[in-house]
Amino acid sequence: EAAAPPAAAPLTVGESSQNESGANERIIQTICVPKPPAVKRQRVAKPRKPKKPRTGYNYFHLMSRSIFMDDLKGQGIMGDKERLNAEVNRRIAQQWRTLTPSDKTMYTEKAEADKVRYEEEMRAYRNATGPPSHEHAPGNQNHSQSRCLPGTLDELRALATKLGIKK
Repeated sequence: EAAAPPAAAPLTVGESSQNESGANERIIQTICVPKPPAVKRQRVAKPRKPKKPRTGYNYFHLMSRSIFMDDLKGQGIMGDKERLNAEVNRRIAQQWRTLTPSDKTMYTEKAEADKVRYEEEMRAYRNATGPPSHEHAPGNQNHSQSRCLPGTLDELRALATKLGIKK
């Protein structure tokens, strides 16, 4: 089979002629004119949104998982991978619940450091991308009204004390 000709925009041209009976007849001829090549637009790379911060439990899980996996493999619970993963996760959660707050400090400190990293990266991300479009949408009338009280936690506590609000 012959290859199809390149896509083209049809252009019609009309010619007049007389047929055998003497009547004028218009002959329409189609001529194919190749389309100009499409201009490719370069994509502007959007910065990726930073990953959310990990919790203390996430760090504990990452450090403990390989230990529990090796322990269970040594016991011979190797048959079903879903069952193995479920058992590992159950044991990790059980051990996390039994840890004292002083034992958890290493993991919670890592989580706090990761939270600081996330906030810095989000600040840079927002500066690079600008404000979210839904906040400044023309139909959004309530964008200036907030349900939250302004200020820091200490300022809010001082205000509650001043107003006589207990807990």
